[in-house]
Amino acid sequence: MKFYQASSSVDGKTPVLVRRNGQVELVAIEDLMPPDAPPGEATVPLEGVEVLTVNDDYEVVFAPVSHISRHFKDHLYTIRFSTGGELKVTGDHSVIVFDDEGRLVEKRVDELKKGDYLISYVGSQFPKQASLEIPSGLEVRQEYRSRTKDYRESIEVTPQLMKFLGYYLAEGHCDLDPVRRLYRVSFTFNINENGYIRELKELAQALFPSLTVYETPKPEANSITITIIGKAVASLCAQFGTTAHTKRIPAWVWELEPKLIYEFLIGYLGDAYIKETEITYTTINPRLATELVYLMRNAGLGCRIYKRHNPAHLSPQGVLIPPADCYDIKISSRYIKQLLGDGKHLKHWKQSALECLPSVIFRKAFENTCYHKIAYKPLASKDKIKHLAEEHNVELPPHLKALLNSPLGIVKITSIKKEEGEFWVYDLSVPEGQRFWGGNVPVLLHNSEMFGKVREVPQNENTPFYPRSPYGVAKVYAHWITVNYRESYGIFACSGILFNHESPRRGLEFVTRKVTYGAAKIKLGLAKELRLGNLDARRDWGYAGDYVKAMWLMLQQPEPGDYVVGTGETHSVRELCEVAFGYLGLDWRKYVVQDPAFFRPADVDLLVADPTKARTKLGWKPTVSFEELIKMMVDADLQLLERQMKEGKEVE
Repeated sequence: MKFYQASSSVDGKTPVLVRRNGQVELVAIEDLMPPDAPPGEATVPLEGVEVLTVNDDYEVVFAPVSHISRHFKDHLYTIRFSTGGELKVTGDHSVIVFDDEGRLVEKRVDELKKGDYLISYVGSQFPKQASLEIPSGLEVRQEYRSRTKDYRESIEVTPQLMKFLGYYLAEGHCDLDPVRRLYRVSFTFNINENGYIRELKELAQALFPSLTVYETPKPEANSITITIIGKAVASLCAQFGTTAHTKRIPAWVWELEPKLIYEFLIGYLGDAYIKETEITYTTINPRLATELVYLMRNAGLGCRIYKRHNPAHLSPQGVLIPPADCYDIKISSRYIKQLLGDGKHLKHWKQSALECLPSVIFRKAFENTCYHKIAYKPLASKDKIKHLAEEHNVELPPHLKALLNSPLGIVKITSIKKEEGEFWVYDLSVPEGQRFWGGNVPVLLHNSEMFGKVREVPQNENTPFYPRSPYGVAKVYAHWITVNYRESYGIFACSGILFNHESPRRGLEFVTRKVTYGAAKIKLGLAKELRLGNLDARRDWGYAGDYVKAMWLMLQQPEPGDYVVGTGETHSVRELCEVAFGYLGLDWRKYVVQDPAFFRPADVDLLVADPTKARTKLGWKPTVSFEELIKMMVDADLQLLERQMKEGKEVE
C-alpha cells in the first residue's frame, strides 16, 4: 500500500518530536536548523537527528533525518482539526484523504474543505524501558558526599518515583540556589485535599527517608504547603523545571513504558479536574501542554488540547494572579479506564474518532454481507469492523488489515484559513519514507520528497547516480560508456557532469526559457498567463557560456578525468519567476498559474553541484550570476518577440 500524508512545508514553530544524539525532546522544527547554516533559503545536512515517523508496517517509530530545508513562502494555510489541533502549512503541498477503497491519496491543501480527514495516532512502537537508572542531578564534591543527605549518583525509576514526580509537575515549585544554599521543593494543595496530601507525604518519606517533610497550614489562603528540604530532591525535581512557566518533560521520561507514564499522570491528578466522563489536566505552559499531548499519545492515551483565557483571580495563598492563557489537556472515559485500571467509567464509554475509519472504506469488502450495519454513519470503529469481519467471515484486503491493527486514526478538519504574507517554512528529509509527525496535536506530515533520490547534498564526482527520468537514465549511460572507453582503450575522454546550463538559445520546453519567454509575451500583451508545475523545485542554474569554458579547460589537462560543473547554489522556479517578471516590472503572482498537468511523475526537487574539483584543478568559476542570466534571457526574448511582431510572423 502506498502511503500518502500531509505534505510539510510547515511554519517554523511547528512542534516535532526528535531524538538528538540519543536524547528525546519536543522542539520547534526551526530549532533543528544548525546555527551555522547560511542565512535565507538554505538546505543543510543534519547528523545524529531522528524524528518520529511511521514506517512501512504502520508502526510509530523514530527514523533518521538527512537534511533540513528552509525556504520562503508568500502564504500559509491554518488548518484546525478535531482534538484541538492546529497546523500551518503551505497551500501548494498535499494532505491525505481516504479514497473509497481505503487507499490514502493526495489532496492539495488549497483544495481541502471542512470535513476532510488527516492522520493522527494513539500508541507508539519505538523501544521503551520498564526500568531505568537516571542521573540524580546532584553536583557534590567528593569529600562532601558522605555528609549530603540521601546522596546518590543515580536514581532508579519506579512507579512510586513517577507518581511523586507527577505530583511535582502538577503542584510543585523548586528552589535550587547553590549560592544561597537553598535546596527546597514545595507543594501547595487546597486545604481539603487530604488524600493527595497524605499520599505525597508517604511517597516523599519512602523515596527520601533521610529528608524532613514539613507541613504548613495556611487557613487564611485555604491551603496547605508541603515542603521537603534537601539537595537530592531539589536536584531531581529541577530536571522538570523550577516554576510553572519553565516546567518540561526531561529526555529520559520519553523512554519509559506506558505503565510508568500512567503512574506519572496519576500523580498529576493532584492538579486535574476529574469528572466521570473525562479528566482535564491544566497548565499555563504551552510547551509543557504540547509535551503532555505527545507523551499521552505515545503511551496509548487519546487526548485533546484546548486553549482558553483565564481571567485574573486570587491564588489559594491570596495572591492576585494576572490574566493568562491556559491549556486544558483532556482524556475521555475511553482512556480513563486504561489510565486508572478500573471499570467504573465503562458506562460513559464512547469510541474516539482516533480509533475509527470512514465507513465507506469497507463498502466493497462488506458489500454483500454486512455493509448496511455501518453505512448509516460516516465513521466506524476499528473494533466494530474487526467484529463484523469475523462474524461474517469476510477476508479483508491486506492494507485494510494493516490499518485496523495500527495505531493510526483520523482527525476531522474543522476550519481552513489562508493567510497572505511573508513566511519562512521548513522541510525535513526522512529517507525512510519522507514522512514525520508534527503539530501541537500530531498529524502525519510529508515533504513531497524534497530531496528526491539524491544520495547526498551537494553532489560531486563521487555521488552515486539515481536518475529520475528517461533522459537522466540516458545521460548515466553516456557517462559510464565514456569512462569505459577511456579505461579500456586509453582514449583521452572526459565526462563533464554539467548541471543545468542556460542561455537565450535554450529551447522553449525548458522551464527557464519557458518563464523568460512567457514573461516577455505577457509584457508585450501577447499572453495573459503562464502555466507552470512545481514552483518549489530547485535547480543549480548557470550560464552555458561559462560551462563551455569548463569543457575546454577539461581538454587542456595532462590527464583525462570527470568533472562536476555548476554554480554551487540553488534557486527555485518561484525565484526564477520573481526575477524574470520583476525585471519587466510585473508581479509574477498575477500571471503564473500552477497546473498539475505540468508536475513530473518522478521529480528531483533539489540538485546542487559541488564544483570543488573544477575550481581547484581547472581554475574554473562561473562569471554570470543567476539574476544576470535570467535578465539576459528576458532581454533576448523581448528582442525576439518584437522582431517577430515587426515582421508579421506568428508568435509561438
